[in-house]
Amino acid sequence: MGFDEKMKIALCECRGIWIYDIDRKFKYIYPFTTENQAVYMPTLDLAGKTMLTVGSSNDQVLNAISLDCRNIIVYDICPFTLDYYNLKKAALKALSREEYIIYFAFDSYKNRTGFNKKTYQKIREALVSISDESTCFWDTLYKKYSGPRIHRRLFTTTCQEFPPSELNTYLSDDDHYQYLRDRIDNAQVIFKYEDIFKANFDMPFDVANLSNLVTYYNPQLILELFNKTYASINDNGTIMICYLYEIDKETILHNPDSNPAVKDLMSVLPSNAILYSFSSVYKGELSDTIVTYKKVKKI
Repeated sequence: MGFDEKMKIALCECRGIWIYDIDRKFKYIYPFTTENQAVYMPTLDLAGKTMLTVGSSNDQVLNAISLDCRNIIVYDICPFTLDYYNLKKAALKALSREEYIIYFAFDSYKNRTGFNKKTYQKIREALVSISDESTCFWDTLYKKYSGPRIHRRLFTTTCQEFPPSELNTYLSDDDHYQYLRDRIDNAQVIFKYEDIFKANFDMPFDVANLSNLVTYYNPQLILELFNKTYASINDNGTIMICYLYEIDKETILHNPDSNPAVKDLMSVLPSNAILYSFSSVYKGELSDTIVTYKKVKKI
């Protein structure tokens, strides 16, 4: 997609008109992750590795870099993902951790202190050195619309109930924030504006993080994506097949019939997939769980 087309889509959406043929649930930017990445991302052993993932909030990317991941390949069909990554990267350089969280995480219907133009001008000084196109993208939006308007029209409000400092390693404290700030320029991040289900993986990778795609697709499509990922990943690579909300390990192992979606999913996945459960983002009695699979080199 060219810049002019992308800019037209963003301006029309801010005006209240959506003109692009894309599934509605994937057209919005996620301000922050809705997964407990602070817990599960360190288990993927990313140091020095290459990771394939999806864009969304770009927190998969930022947490991976904070864990010393070397190269990251990002697939996403939201047309604004790269510009949002560049905005977050610039904000890391320009803002304190507290300023960063307030700017990106605010509730546009209640809290008008975030995504404001004054803070953007501070970020812009760093953004100019990162990407002329992303600078032009955000400049154009801010010239025509207020920060709350941009946030309300281009972003989902799904993330508002999840504290970003609890779910992200790079936002957990000032030391982790500075650690990412010091290393982000050394990471190679490649964005692919493609549907991950239709894309041909043309670059080698060691880890695949498929996030919570199972929430949106049927098990057969997930199996097809798993098989394609398995065929492309390096030997001894790890595939994070899915992130499941509020479904603990015991339920999946011993009582999958209690959740039809989990039952259908587990029926198509390899029997030796590994499950890891941890505290849920919803703070309830149930746990969140990731399902991973390691590609062992055949002798």
